[in-house]
Formats: sequence, C-alpha cells, structure tokens
Amino acid sequence: DTLADRFGSRTQGSAMRAALVTGAALLLHNLPEGILTLLTNVSDPQLGARTALAIALHNIPEGLAVAVPFACATGSRAKGAVAALVSGLAEPAGAVLAALVTPGLLNGIVAVVAGIMLWVAAAQLLPAAFEPAWRKMGVTGFCVGVLMMILGIAALA
Repeated sequence: DTLADRFGSRTQGSAMRAALVTGAALLLHNLPEGILTLLTNVSDPQLGARTALAIALHNIPEGLAVAVPFACATGSRAKGAVAALVSGLAEPAGAVLAALVTPGLLNGIVAVVAGIMLWVAAAQLLPAAFEPAWRKMGVTGFCVGVLMMILGIAALA
C-alpha cells in the first residue's frame, strides 16, 4: 500500500513540493543559526551552551518538517532522514563561515531568513498540514513544534 494508493499522486506531488520548499528554507535558516551559536559561545560560553541547547531543541521539529513530507513523497523513511540531515548540515557550515561575517551582515541575514521561514510556514506547511488527509497529524505536529520552540526559549532564560 503506497502513498499514491492511499492518498493519490496529487498528495504525493504536494508532499514533495512542501519537502523541497521547507528543506531549502531551512538550509537558509540554519546558516545564521550556526553563526549565532559560534559567536555567542565565543563571547559567553554559558550563554553559548544555552543557545546551542535551544537551537538543538527547535531543530527536532525542523527536521521533522523536512523528513515527513519527503518520506511521504518518496515512500522512503531513509530518504526523509537524509533530507533532514542535509538541511541540518547548514548549521555547522554557518559556524565555519562565522569568522567571515560582520555583525551588520549577520543582522541582515537573520532578517531575510526570518521572512523566508514565515512565508514557508504560512504559505506551504500549514495549508498542507491541515488538508483532510493529514489534519490529525498536522495538528499534532503543530502542537509538538510549538512546545519544542517554547522549551528552546525557556532554555535561554
């Protein structure tokens, strides 16, 4: 019983589009996170550790946001896991590039990435998650994601 058999090829195509858009947005999102984590750790190791913990917690729903639609579209959990891993590798790449970034450039990158993430969530993820075939999982995933974000913010306090 494949995804196409259960939900139709249209759903499979929608899942792939959501996976690709989300994965690309998270690649852009994770670069400045890596920069932020490294720079924060250099200036204050305790704050850097809390920042790393907060980012690690919110990377769980981010990874799921890439892995689940990719796995649904391809029918392979392994391919979903690889897609999530690839989107997450942008974070260490951002840390490597941190030495080359000025604070002004970092502020601009963060603002652009925040806008991209809002668009992805509002235009791609939420509408797809609340389609009838996915509504129960979509609501559950949304609630778990919000909880993870709250825990991440609490870790910074």
